[in-house]
Amino acid sequence: MAIYCSKCGKQHPDDANFCMGCGQPFKAGGRPSQATSNRWEYKDITIPFPMGNFSNINVENRRQYQDAATLADSIILAQLQLEGSQGWQADGPTDFRTLDQLHLMQVRKKVVLALTANAERVTYEQVTLRLKRLVS
Repeated sequence: MAIYCSKCGKQHPDDANFCMGCGQPFKAGGRPSQATSNRWEYKDITIPFPMGNFSNINVENRRQYQDAATLADSIILAQLQLEGSQGWQADGPTDFRTLDQLHLMQVRKKVVLALTANAERVTYEQVTLRLKRLVS
């Protein structure tokens, strides 16, 4: 039988002494209160990126990509902090690089042909993140 943290709802093995998610020590005897009615509710949020800063990014140009990633991370973090004030938390990756590698962003791509080398240009339009919060 699994046990759940009374603070964050994370599931643990029966012999756990503290929550691996939030660090909450379990009650005397090494067991938290049994949370039989803990459920998560989910929602998706879409975070748009400003076109000027995310248009025609040459993904081979490390500096240009890093600048876009840094700005995107700050935009995503600001939205997550806003949602967090209402008890929501991310249910998956939230950093730009991981979301991009997993193809979780809405993008438009085009190939620019040149005499020396072809370059793919990407416009990052938005990202949709899955959020969850514990329902008591």
